[in-house]
Amino acid sequence: MINVKEKLAPICITAATACVIALAGCGSSDGLTGGVAATVNGTDIAEDKVTTYIEDFRSSQGVTGEEDWANWLNSAGYTPESIREAVIDMFVTQELEKQAAAEAGVEVTDEEVDAVVESMRSNYDTDEAWEEALSSAGLTEESYRENVYQPMLEEKLIAAALDENDTKADDETVLSYVQMYASALDGMKR
Repeated sequence: MINVKEKLAPICITAATACVIALAGCGSSDGLTGGVAATVNGTDIAEDKVTTYIEDFRSSQGVTGEEDWANWLNSAGYTPESIREAVIDMFVTQELEKQAAAEAGVEVTDEEVDAVVESMRSNYDTDEAWEEALSSAGLTEESYRENVYQPMLEEKLIAAALDENDTKADDETVLSYVQMYASALDGMKR
């Protein structure tokens, strides 16, 4: 599976931690077809969500022309089909994490997300400068909040899994979790 987070997603989540670019939230409604790209345990992932994500990425990277997009795909080792599959896989993984968190009673509160957003916002002198920074990354504050939420959820889910076992993860534990999630993805058709 292609790691879309590494390939497509660098945006600053907090001043002290890693940067991840995320691209959801400000897409064009042109070219949307409707339909379902994938279904995860009864939850649909809309084809338009996948298309919008890719369109937003292209726009934020300045590769809106077909030749520029083809060059970017080639240099990154993607085809149109593989980039679509990578984005779908990312959304499938996010949905599986949300479902696992709900099952485990793990949640990220709005207050926790607010704290991260406010921490980042404090790096800018004005609201206009903050909005400009978001806009230049192809984001809205709402989409930025969504991009802050997912890594926080992942972190809490991992912590809950480790707490459940009340041990540090050894190779066998890590392997069992990898196998568990891999089998959840096997056989899924978009």
